[in-house]
Amino acid sequence: MEFAIVAFPVIECADLVASVRRRFDPLDGLLPPHVTIVFPFSEPAVEQTLERHVADAIVGVSPFDIKLARPTSAEDNYIFMELSEGADRFALVHDRLYSGMLARHRSSALVARLSPAAAFSPHAQGRGIRRR
Repeated sequence: MEFAIVAFPVIECADLVASVRRRFDPLDGLLPPHVTIVFPFSEPAVEQTLERHVADAIVGVSPFDIKLARPTSAEDNYIFMELSEGADRFALVHDRLYSGMLARHRSSALVARLSPAAAFSPHAQGRGIRRR
């Protein structure tokens, strides 16, 4: 089964994010604005174990505020908004989640999404840039 772990933050500028996504994101409407914490991975029949792993990873992490920076695009036509506040908290949860049962997926996620040497940079992302 394919899994990913995402957070759906409450965004004060939700109208702005929605308008950017409506205009540029071909997958707008399929998934609300989110921050991907664990990139897609395949794992056979582990739903309950994964739920426990997530619960353990967030122990002691209290709710926190985030601030989004201006939209930007990457070379591969992805549009995203980096976090100007709260990125360190997402990075903590990201690191905790990529331990234990998900440790073996960490390097493949970095290779596929960033590069082996790149650090996790939390951001709200659109799928691809395309004008509507």
